[in-house]
This record gives sequence, structure tokens and C-alpha cells, in this order.
Amino acid sequence: MSAPGISSGAAANSAAPRPVTASKQQQQPQRKDSMAPADPPSSPPRVTASAAARRILLSVSSTLLWMLASSLLIILNKQIYVMGFRFPFFVTGMGQAFSAAAGLALGRLKLLTLRPVPSARTFATKLLPIVLCSTGTMYFGNAAYLTLSVAFIQILKAFTPGLTLLLCLAAGLERAALPLAAAIALIALGTAAAALVESGTPGFCAVGFALFMASSVTEAGRVVGAEVLLGSQKYNTAEALLYIGAPTTLLLLLGAGVWERDGLLSAGLPLLQAHPLPFLAAFTMSALVNMACFFAIQSTSSLSFKVGVRCQQTIGAAVLLPRRQEAPVACMCTSTLRGSDALW
Repeated sequence: MSAPGISSGAAANSAAPRPVTASKQQQQPQRKDSMAPADPPSSPPRVTASAAARRILLSVSSTLLWMLASSLLIILNKQIYVMGFRFPFFVTGMGQAFSAAAGLALGRLKLLTLRPVPSARTFATKLLPIVLCSTGTMYFGNAAYLTLSVAFIQILKAFTPGLTLLLCLAAGLERAALPLAAAIALIALGTAAAALVESGTPGFCAVGFALFMASSVTEAGRVVGAEVLLGSQKYNTAEALLYIGAPTTLLLLLGAGVWERDGLLSAGLPLLQAHPLPFLAAFTMSALVNMACFFAIQSTSSLSFKVGVRCQQTIGAAVLLPRRQEAPVACMCTSTLRGSDALW
């Protein structure tokens, strides 16, 4: 009699774990469900689209701001030089000082984050090349305004996208493509034609032309270096303004102290004290130009930014060049530049 009881108890004991096993099997899908993402699949695209919209808005607005501010800066700097203040080292140095102050203000107002001052190694390897290119761009470009017309300088600026493309290809930031190469080639062709026309006029200055071409080379290096700094190095606009603007200011003002000291003390500073408003406007506009430039490069790319601002240069040339004696040929050159913009 006991044997059946034992067998029935054993059968009961053997059957007892089955519900537990079933409950474990029921719990396993719940664990898988708990590990599933809570957000619906459609939410990441919405976030991405919103970020893309903000990026487009920032790139367009910063580029438009650069166009306006740079045009005003050209006029203000030319006005300063016409007044007799012919000291490009000092003018550009003060513009960079205002740029560094703007970067510091953005950080102090908590609009952008300012990280600690970079180490000496970081400065030497990542910031110093941009500082040297910025120094060359500021000095050579402003020195060219002493001998060249504003209209011709607007045309010469079209060389910069071609030089920028070459540096971008060397740095791996752009890939070669036929439409891109054709657009840059048209820009170079139109610019070369305009330079050839201008070289036959009495107002052409070979030294000024060489100075501005040197400025174009260093400007291409500056914007490509800025794209690397703002992209892979994760620097923001405030940090670029401060950590590039401050050392650039020191170099430019050092040059002013060495080569422009006597003229500044005897005539330059008294002129600045007598007419401070044009100088303050030029220095402030220089900071605005640099700020808009870094914002635009960060949201687009160095090459897209330089080709995009061709609109501003073409408009300026179209407005100013018809007043000159060589207007028909020069307008044909600007038409070539407009075609390259459309192709781009």
C-alpha cells in the first residue's frame, strides 16, 4: 500500500516544479520587453530633423551676417586709410583684440562654454598654425587696401575658394567631384580675366596684387584650420575667438610696435583721439566678422562658406566696377563668376 503512496508522492513532487518552470518561461519575455527602448522608432528622426533645421538656420543666418558685416568692414577700413591712418598692423591688431573680447564675453555671459586655456602642446600643434595664418591674412589683406581699389579686391577674393579646395582635398575634408571642380575652375577663370584687365590700367599696383594674393593663401589656410578646430577638435566659436584672437592680437600689435611705432605716435594716435567713432566701428565690425565666420564654418564647411560668400563679392563688383573705365570687360568677368556660383 505504501508503494503506490510513494509513487504518487513522487509523481506529485515531479509534477510540482512544472508550474515554476512555466512561470519562468513566462517571465523571460517580460525581461526582453523591459530591455526594449521606451521611445517609439519615429522619435529619433524628429530630433534629427529639428537639429538639421537649426543647423541650416544657423548656417544661413551666420553667412548672411558675415556678408553684411564684411562689406561694412571693407568700407570702414577704407575710410580709415583715406583719413590718413595708414597703419594696417595696428588696425588689424585692434580688430583681433575686439574679437578676443567678444569670445570672452560669450563665455562670461554663459552663452557658450569656455574651457580652460589650452596647454602649450595643444597651442603649438593645433592653434599656432591658425594664428599665423590669421596674422598673415589680416596684415596682407589690409596692406593691399592701401594700393588697390575696393572693387578689384572684391574680384581677387574669388581666388580664395580655389585655394581652399586644394587645402580641403589635401586635408581630406572634401572629395573631388566634377561639378565642384568645374565651379572652382569658372571662378578662377573669371578672376584671372578680371586681373588681366586690371593689370593694364594706370591704377594697377603689382605690390598690392602680390600682397592680396598672399592674403588669399593665408585666408584659405585659416578657414581650413578653423574647420578642423571647430569640427574634430570640438572647439566652439567663443573658444576660437578667444584662443585664436588673443595671440593674433599680440603678434599684430608687436608688428605695429616694431614697424609702425613712429608714425603711430606722431600722427596715428592723435588722429584716433580726434575721430574715435570710425575706429571703434571698424574694430567692432571686425569682431562681428570673425564671429559670423566661425559660426558659419562650424555649421557648414570651410569650402561651402568661401564659395557661398561669392554672392557678396559678385554683387560688390557689379555695383562698383561699372563706374570704372574698363566696365564692359569687367562686367563680363563678373558674369563668369555668377555662372560659377549658379553651377556651385
